[in-house]
Amino acid sequence: MNHERAQLRRRIGAIGLMLVLAGVPASLLAQDPDVPRFPFGTPVVFVPVQSVQPLEEGGWPGGAVGEEDALRAMDAELEFVLAESRGGADWALPSTVIRRVDRNPILRIDPTRLAYQGLLEKPVKRKQIYEPLHSELRLLSALFDTRYVILPIALFVELDPPELEDEDAEPDSTEAPEAAAPDPDDPAVTPDRYRAHLLLAMIDIRMSSIVWWGEIVSDQGAEDSPALLASLAENVAAQVAPS
Repeated sequence: MNHERAQLRRRIGAIGLMLVLAGVPASLLAQDPDVPRFPFGTPVVFVPVQSVQPLEEGGWPGGAVGEEDALRAMDAELEFVLAESRGGADWALPSTVIRRVDRNPILRIDPTRLAYQGLLEKPVKRKQIYEPLHSELRLLSALFDTRYVILPIALFVELDPPELEDEDAEPDSTEAPEAAAPDPDDPAVTPDRYRAHLLLAMIDIRMSSIVWWGEIVSDQGAEDSPALLASLAENVAAQVAPS
């Protein structure tokens, strides 16, 4: 499990952001150089969270009883804050997406299990979205008459790295040059040193391009606390919802 988590972190990269300029409307690019915001009145499909990693010591984020419970708990937190945001009435949120697809079985897609795996790695600039994900998202966008989709790819919880020392402080030759990663079993490590992470992509399906790809994190909290997911949802809404 440690290997899988480390592999995911390497794939996301140190910055965890990618902005693809080709095909992105100027109205999006002008608002934020990092995470573009969709203009008010723009319909957006926010699909359910696609995957979640179990906690290091067992269990699931938010104190969920299983994988599916953890995924839907994150969906519920996201839906709550996004519905309260300005412009939220124009967005199709996870529960609405699931209900609409259920009423249209001819689509033959499961919005909770799309072909997201190719986006676990940082996408190549200007490369079109691969199949079958492109066709799946195109069907969802047509169902809601929009070109924009937000795809939450992966939810996971990690222990925060140790605090960096003051850069202006004189180095102490008696100490190791680099601090070791914190050990969750160390009694000196407080239980509220964890953050929940959500890897997501903002997609213009009409242009078959990634508008933004990256990771948003929660405030610090206990590893299995439901408050960690609530904090993550608040931070997601603060960065992607119209304001």
